[in-house]
Amino acid sequence: MKYLASLFLVLLLLFGCKKDDSNPTSPDTPSGNNGNINIGTVVDITTQTIGTGGGTITVNKPNDPLNGLTVTIQPNSFTQAQTIKISSAPITSHQLGQYFNPLTPMIKITYQGGFSDKTMRIKVPITLSAGKFAMGFFYNEQTGKLEGIPIEELASDHITIATKYFSPNTNQSLGKRTSTDIVGDLVVGFIDESVLTSQTIIDTGFKPGVDDWEFINYGSYIEPDGICAGMSLTAMWYYLERKSTDGTLFHKYDLFNDKTQPGKLWQDNPKGYRFASAIQSDLNWDARATEKLFQQGDPVLTWKAFALSMLLTKEPQYVGLRSTTNIGHAVVAYQMNYQTGDLQVSDPNYPAGYQKNGTTIGRTIKFIGNKFNPFSASLNADAGALVFDTVYYFGKTTMINWDKFRTRWTEVSAGTIGNDKFPTYKLYIGKVGGNELADNYILNSDTLTVLCRSTDNTEYLLGTDFLQLFYIFDQNGNQLVRAGSTTKGVAKIKLGLGTTKLGFYICGAKNGKAENYVDFKWINVNRLGMTIDPNPLNGDINKEYTFTANVQGTPPTNANKYVWNFGDGSQDVTVTGNNTAKHTFTTSGSFTVSVKLFDNTTNNVVISAASTVNILSSFTYEILATQTVQITLTGVVVYDKYYPNSTINYYYQNPIINKDYGRNTQTISWSGLSFSINYTYKFPPFEGYTGQDTLTASGTINGSISQDGKTISNITAHEKVTHAINQAYTDLTIVIHDIPYIVKTTIGCATCVNYLDYFYSASSSVQSKIASLQMTEKRYDSTTGLYTTMSSISYNMSYIYVDLLKKL
Repeated sequence: MKYLASLFLVLLLLFGCKKDDSNPTSPDTPSGNNGNINIGTVVDITTQTIGTGGGTITVNKPNDPLNGLTVTIQPNSFTQAQTIKISSAPITSHQLGQYFNPLTPMIKITYQGGFSDKTMRIKVPITLSAGKFAMGFFYNEQTGKLEGIPIEELASDHITIATKYFSPNTNQSLGKRTSTDIVGDLVVGFIDESVLTSQTIIDTGFKPGVDDWEFINYGSYIEPDGICAGMSLTAMWYYLERKSTDGTLFHKYDLFNDKTQPGKLWQDNPKGYRFASAIQSDLNWDARATEKLFQQGDPVLTWKAFALSMLLTKEPQYVGLRSTTNIGHAVVAYQMNYQTGDLQVSDPNYPAGYQKNGTTIGRTIKFIGNKFNPFSASLNADAGALVFDTVYYFGKTTMINWDKFRTRWTEVSAGTIGNDKFPTYKLYIGKVGGNELADNYILNSDTLTVLCRSTDNTEYLLGTDFLQLFYIFDQNGNQLVRAGSTTKGVAKIKLGLGTTKLGFYICGAKNGKAENYVDFKWINVNRLGMTIDPNPLNGDINKEYTFTANVQGTPPTNANKYVWNFGDGSQDVTVTGNNTAKHTFTTSGSFTVSVKLFDNTTNNVVISAASTVNILSSFTYEILATQTVQITLTGVVVYDKYYPNSTINYYYQNPIINKDYGRNTQTISWSGLSFSINYTYKFPPFEGYTGQDTLTASGTINGSISQDGKTISNITAHEKVTHAINQAYTDLTIVIHDIPYIVKTTIGCATCVNYLDYFYSASSSVQSKIASLQMTEKRYDSTTGLYTTMSSISYNMSYIYVDLLKKL
């Protein structure tokens, strides 16, 4: 006699990740048997009522092939009494293939329905010859399919099978009392063991990387130890119930969906992850652990049960694993090689294609020498490896209420999956109680500040107001920020203009651990910007100008009301459906023009902008038309080394002033009343010079003029002139302010460009006009071959000239 332990109640706990070869091509869709079993006349054998205290129904009908059949129901299996009728009918024919050989008539069990809270056991009399293997099957008369039933005991004269309900028929409601009695069909079939031993590949069509989940088992807030059972069962359920209409599961419900980077952004499937977590929780593994264990599993029967069930049903099978320390794990068996002893499994800790240390992980349970080799796995992908030395066979739905999956799937479709189990949370902008972050949120600054708060959690980040840890990812799956204890739960990131897609991984604190999966969501943040064109505007009195508000990003659909203020005391101007406005300034001066864009639906300001307008005199206009600048500085500089009194006459010059230098053609860049220039030019050999040395000058000049153009308000110039041969140099920086306009002259000659020269000068009180001056020289002595670096420590300037020039 051989025994196969069910350990059904505790095993479902254990296989929920809780503590206490060759691979031929197969179809992408389930390919189970669709034939029917034909039966003769149904004969009632016995009817008995079992109360809530449990009991045993026994068939006492001599000469009947089912004489001695028993159905044992444990106390408190149902909340009300069950009247159970046992009937039978001979099997006259079937279309289920060569591997199905009925050993019993069709056994029909009629009851009021419902999923038992405890395992029910059916002992069926059989006559099993040597060299044969038998197991029980439920038969679904709607689909014509078989479903294997776990074996507790197999002998030559009987088989004991275990289940928690009596009907696999899809049109009957599980877990609910109905007005019509439920009829379940079961039959015991056998196969020659020689047929089993001749099998090589037995394939179900289920494929890792196609039919399992792409995310990794890291546990969740409601199931911190792991969700391997939930992942395995939901993948099987989807394959069998949804794939034919909805397509393959792998990467179906995540948005990142980058198959070239396995394991990256695994959090991005909240529907799937919460579905698997909710199922793990719904099946109440802990309560099942209270049922008494009375047998240990027989690995030979388990191995054969997988083989025959996969041969007949062509369906993947749920596999339970247990360690010697009563820790469990769950995987899906999808293919086996009977001769080599390989049971190929899909492991939730290693989704297909997932790589660890650069190696793709394949998962195989080995059956060698009439026993299973120890299988290395862990509670979840973060936990340490354990050795699982016991393997269990479970039927598809015999121990699992399949109706739970259907109910939960409606929530997956509605996007509400797990809302009854996971803690609620809110993402706030800036502070607790601030605006909530929702999809297409409009951000009016360059920095997004977010925090996550959940008062459903009794635990939270230390020192915060119920704030929870969360991550933000970009649309390429790259982590941008972790808002944890270090940041006190606050995340800050800089965003460019336009719409940025961000992924938020929400965690919940529990049992002293801050990072437990709660949710993941993609949120588009729309950072708006707005500018006014022109900016700045240098304009004339009594001339009409057109202003345009340019929006960067995507404003709300109904945001098309622009309210303009021109800063000159005139009334605001409202324009709807047009981003331009016209205005005439009647007085000179500097004005700030502003515009606000309103959402017509909410009447809230969406974005605003401002610009500068300078209404100028005609003289200022002339100055703004200049194209080059030259600063002439004359005086005495005292160095910190020798050359105690060095007379300088230095020019900071824009191009084309002195043709002898042959400078480049950079011109002044004006921005409002401010100007700037960057230049680089080379001195060719001096007149009469035949050597190879050249000098390179590079510099910048920045300044601004007064509103009336009569004063250079400030000017900063820097220039460095370097010798090519010996790298000696002169480096000057000067900052000057309030240089008054003196005179306008015309510069011209027959061979050069003609200019108007707007001449600013400070020939007296020069010292008061210089905010700072620094001159450094690195001189080279050709007789000694030495360098001397000198820096000025005082100066006495005799005059400063600043020329702004315009080509004629």
